[in-house]
Amino acid sequence: MTRWCATQLDGNGRLSLAELQSYFASREGPSYSAAAVANIFRTLTVGGDVKEEVTRSEFRGAFVRYRAMRLALGLRSAVSDA
Repeated sequence: MTRWCATQLDGNGRLSLAELQSYFASREGPSYSAAAVANIFRTLTVGGDVKEEVTRSEFRGAFVRYRAMRLALGLRSAVSDA
């Protein structure tokens, strides 16, 4: 299962902050505060615009650009898992 699919709880093709928070709350490993998850979510948005949901393309772009995001999601390198 890809990280995108794992975060997509409602399957609508867009990722919300609530879905990302649920993903981090349900996985094993380090825990992240609500503020930390909100910061991660903010890095997903194109151009830094505050949005309620992000597209798979925005998710993938941030996944490739930011090593910290890959580490937070439990991966070490930019692979086609996004």
